Amino acid sequence: MKATLRFGSLALLIISVAIKAFSENPLPFNDAWIYNIIILATALSAISVSTQAARALGSAILFWGIGSVIATYANYLDSHSTSAEHVARWSDLFYLLFYPALFSAITLRGQSRLHVTDIIDSLIIGLGLSAIGSALIVQPLMNQFVPATALATTIYPVADLTMLALFFAKTYQDGQRRNWNDALMALGVLSFALSDGSFLYQESNYSYNNWLDYGWLIGLVLMSESMHHSHQQFRTRERSTIPLVLAILASLSLLVAAALFPQTFPRLAIWPAAATLLAALGRLALAVRDARKLITEEVLARTDELTGLANRRRFVAALDEMRKGIGGHGDAVGVFIIDLDGFKDVNDSLGHEAGDQLLKLLASRLLDALPRDALLARLGGDEFGVLMSGDQKVIRLIGPAIHRASATPITIHQSSKVVGASVGLALSARSHFTPSDSLRRADIAMYHAKAARSGFIEWTPDLDRRSILTTTDEFKSLQSKLILFFQPIYQLSPRTLTAGEVLIRMKDESGQILLPAHFLSRFVGHEYELALYVLKEGCRNLRLWADDSLNIHINIESQILANPQFIEDLSEIVRSAGISLQHITLEITEKELLEDASAACINGLRALGVRVAIDDFGSGYSALAYLQKFRVDVIKLDQSLISPLDTVVVDARALAVVRATVELAARLEIEVVAEGVESERVVNALSAVGVTHAQGFHLGRPVDAEQFGRTVSLPYA
Repeated sequence: MKATLRFGSLALLIISVAIKAFSENPLPFNDAWIYNIIILATALSAISVSTQAARALGSAILFWGIGSVIATYANYLDSHSTSAEHVARWSDLFYLLFYPALFSAITLRGQSRLHVTDIIDSLIIGLGLSAIGSALIVQPLMNQFVPATALATTIYPVADLTMLALFFAKTYQDGQRRNWNDALMALGVLSFALSDGSFLYQESNYSYNNWLDYGWLIGLVLMSESMHHSHQQFRTRERSTIPLVLAILASLSLLVAAALFPQTFPRLAIWPAAATLLAALGRLALAVRDARKLITEEVLARTDELTGLANRRRFVAALDEMRKGIGGHGDAVGVFIIDLDGFKDVNDSLGHEAGDQLLKLLASRLLDALPRDALLARLGGDEFGVLMSGDQKVIRLIGPAIHRASATPITIHQSSKVVGASVGLALSARSHFTPSDSLRRADIAMYHAKAARSGFIEWTPDLDRRSILTTTDEFKSLQSKLILFFQPIYQLSPRTLTAGEVLIRMKDESGQILLPAHFLSRFVGHEYELALYVLKEGCRNLRLWADDSLNIHINIESQILANPQFIEDLSEIVRSAGISLQHITLEITEKELLEDASAACINGLRALGVRVAIDDFGSGYSALAYLQKFRVDVIKLDQSLISPLDTVVVDARALAVVRATVELAARLEIEVVAEGVESERVVNALSAVGVTHAQGFHLGRPVDAEQFGRTVSLPYA
């Protein structure tokens, strides 16, 4: 049907032109009948493409076609009769409706959805340029050739000029393109504008059903044909505000000139100039609203929703401020990492609600144990961090105080529970404080405190030496107990398996599967070798599954990325496995700050085709500042953003945050994956706001490589 409408309208146009050119006595009624049939077929041809831009263009052509039918009918009435004039006014109405619909079509080209700011930006530039064109070109021509013209007729050339300016402004804003879609659309709008200009020039001598009518028709057919060609966008520049500023200044200048020289100023330029300034005021109002929203979101993004404490992002920002010498006092800086020992047991035995209550109560206790100027943050899950400065002796006393506070029994659901915590401290001189080193050292000390069940340990250089496995055989022995699990990641519509996230596990002597928190401390000092092992095994399994549409996601810490050998080692692993780098997505974890070395590595990886994802987006440093500093391909929405959607009545505030994040990602051409999807209700809510991919227990639990391989060959059930 689409092909019939497309080529049928072209064939009818050729037939109509042939009749007009070669028939000595063409029948005016038959010509008009074919003419309007072509317009209808052209409108339906555009609508059949089934994109928003094509539907908008089809509606525009349909409006113009209705106007043409009415004008045809009026032409066969007595041209001087009252009824003919009354009917002709209705044709002008539909001719004018053509332009708003064409505006929507031009603005929507190459976009899946229309953003208000895109509309207003395009409108400002288009109206500004049309105001200049009206003052310098249209008005002088009208004064010379058609001094007395109806208002409805004068609107057409201004509107045509606006559409032309809008098209080229939109092309400039979106980047250069080289394809038939743009060429045909440009020729179509230009042909239509020239026909309107010619009509204005010869209005008093215009006779119905002459060659001028075919200029409009050819323009409509070309615009419709453009929708049948793919719209490829090659972004060659960041969007510039210069055209917006110039359009506003030009319009303001024209209005000032109109006020100073009312007798000589081209009046036709006043309306588009005034409309430009009104659109600019609307854009300013939106910018102010977005700025206020951004400030509110920044505050919320730095606060842990459950406990009300600072979150990882705020903690990381405070570390950076301390490094720069902003705030704090004394000659020493202490960084504590706190990991709860018995939280999992409470969570498993009493449920998530009890676990949340425990975290709130413990957060309050920890605050009471700390000095007022110390910063306590929940870094994620059952992990907390403390940053403070002052005297070394005072800072050292805080570690045991934190442990004692955590070891005091807590009553939850009429049950007394002792949780306890493992606390690691990294102490450094203020003048030599480095956030990444302090976090790493505090983490190492915490793992040693957990392994020794001592409650609190301060980092010393000896801990690094003791943590290194003494022989290669010991490392290989531990490595042999590792197992890779894979959690499926699905495209939501249509429901398709697209990737698997690699999760590392270990099997102990009894055959029990251990989570990373229970064995990673045994690999301290061998993190790089462990990361390469996970990459090798992940790539090997991807090759065995033999599915070119499948990717794997692998978590990589920033200290691994900072290794200058990493890109070369990764390339060799992928080459040996016989797969493509494009099938690898590296997820950046947030145990450490991402610094310049990591940023350079990320850029190098992306240049090779490796995709980079931000894990736990919205929970820590991975937020707006992260997106501004690093170019990435994927953001994975943290479960804390997704879980509020799993209610009978969806949390409107939580949904608004997800929607805003998705819209931001779409503008930056970043794929969004939702983590922690626990129900079909959440899937529906995510789909409604534009999330395209998700993972979670509802879609698929982590399974070993063999079972995941069977999943690859099956459709989603």
